[in-house]
Amino acid sequence: MTSINICNLALSYLGNTRAIQSKTEQSTESILCNRFYDITRESLLEVYPWNFAVKEIDLILAQNETNNGFAYVYEYPDDCLRVLKIMSANDSNVIVNDYNVVYAHDAVDVKRIVCDVADAKASYIVDIQDVDAMPKSFRKALALALAEELAVPLSSSAQLAQVIQQKASIALDTAKRMSALERNQPLVKTNRYLDARR
Repeated sequence: MTSINICNLALSYLGNTRAIQSKTEQSTESILCNRFYDITRESLLEVYPWNFAVKEIDLILAQNETNNGFAYVYEYPDDCLRVLKIMSANDSNVIVNDYNVVYAHDAVDVKRIVCDVADAKASYIVDIQDVDAMPKSFRKALALALAEELAVPLSSSAQLAQVIQQKASIALDTAKRMSALERNQPLVKTNRYLDARR
């Protein structure tokens, strides 16, 4: 399965019978899918610690960089969407509560993680782009979330937009439940719209 399959599934939820072949073709559907797909995928990944999208790595110190409030400055992982927690690399049970994500000096698009722990490790949400790496329940939630974004520009039906919004919410809750069951942890409901604004 590819991102094009997700886009076509989203379009089919809206009752669109025309499938796109690529996100670069010059059709309204393709242009809109290209505009909304990545931001929808990233937003959905960010709102929950999905089993397939959580990674732990030892952080790398940023060379010749300092921070006035913290002793150590670490590089922000390239594939990180959101930091979940910082731990001691020597003992994962030691959780670092006092840390910050900041921007590097003279680089507004380069993030850094700062804390007072030497040899820190991060648990974070990975920017998963490979659709085949996503569970089926997440793919469905992603397709419906994309359909929700496409509903207004592609459909003049407020009723259809409302139905898609409800289906997207149910699919997201189902995907979270499946992920929580795999971890045997309680499900924490989140509002992806409110979380995206934080």
